[in-house]
Amino acid sequence: MSRAGYVLRLRVANLEDKDFIEVDYDESKLNYRDLIETCCQHLGVDKIDVAKIRKLPDVTIRRDEDVQRFNRLEHLEVVVVPSRLQPSYNYQL
Repeated sequence: MSRAGYVLRLRVANLEDKDFIEVDYDESKLNYRDLIETCCQHLGVDKIDVAKIRKLPDVTIRRDEDVQRFNRLEHLEVVVVPSRLQPSYNYQL
């Protein structure tokens, strides 16, 4: 069965602002590298600052297989290295 596109609800973890942004995610990009690039691009985060990506409530995404198990709607947090966490990221909408 062919699946339609995915929607990712994204936010930076550990900020006062707990709101998510929604991003359309192409099913042909179901791999870890493209996921990181997509998250960073839309959240305005540098890839070097990413400690991990968490699928809420409590799953760390580590490899392509984890991404390939996504449902059509996923809530993800980008956990930034604590020493590099900015009080406010400029989300690129």
